[in-house]
Amino acid sequence: MKMRNAKNTLSKKRFFNYAYLVVFSLLINGCVGINLTPKEVAFELPSKYFDISVQKDDLNSDEKILLKFKKAQNNVLKYEENTTVFAKVENGKGIEVTLTKKTEQFFGNYPENNSWNIITSSVIQNIPEQKSTENYIMDDKGRILKFISAEHISENGKIKILEWKRDKIFPDNPVKPGDKWSYEEFIKIELNSFWVSRKNDAPYKVKAKCEFANFAVVNGRKCAVIKTRAVEHRNEVLSTFFKKMELNINSFINEIAFFDYENGMFIGRIIGTETFTMSKDYSFSDHSISQTIWKVSD
Repeated sequence: MKMRNAKNTLSKKRFFNYAYLVVFSLLINGCVGINLTPKEVAFELPSKYFDISVQKDDLNSDEKILLKFKKAQNNVLKYEENTTVFAKVENGKGIEVTLTKKTEQFFGNYPENNSWNIITSSVIQNIPEQKSTENYIMDDKGRILKFISAEHISENGKIKILEWKRDKIFPDNPVKPGDKWSYEEFIKIELNSFWVSRKNDAPYKVKAKCEFANFAVVNGRKCAVIKTRAVEHRNEVLSTFFKKMELNINSFINEIAFFDYENGMFIGRIIGTETFTMSKDYSFSDHSISQTIWKVSD
């Protein structure tokens, strides 16, 4: 088995990144002969991607703004995700995998006001046989009004989203720094590949808690800095090519996002995920940590 095949089990939506960390860790445990030397857990500094300036007035501001999405210029938004994952973390070291995903998001017309048909297409850099697509209707508050289709295809299998629901991610009323809110997301997936398949159909349910932290100028744009935390505890059943695994998974997600409220778009996100996994019979355990830098492309 080549490292490239292990990489192909990774990447998708931030709200179930931990599933890929689990799969990757299972592969490491089940494949005899893989020589993956642990490295010190270390991530790129966000300052490599974002020039952030926060003024005293921004920290103390009580200005209220209305958070809502707007159609992208020329109806296309391009962004890049750089992810570093450390699986099997022990004593500050782990097995490292890095991935770069490039995405184009198209805004199509939809009859309802302030809503669009969103179609995305993503590829993993240097792995052209992998491709992800999504198709759904979203309103200007980020709520999914209608899910149409979504899947991730690689040479080793397919991950298909069967159902996807999301509340509005922004409040209806204007907000100021210090204001808090929450929303829920529900995703049901089908996972099938040569390496692993998912044996239970329970959906992924996440409740995200958000806070408007402060204003900041990020890469020359005035932004609302929004901090989001999400926690999920769940039981999962995965069947790999070497054994069936009943897993208890605890995943913790922290995100700092920069929302350009004048143009109605996120221009950057810093997403940290930490996952603790234990099999029901205690024969397998894993601690995985990842960081994703999400940035609008120039």
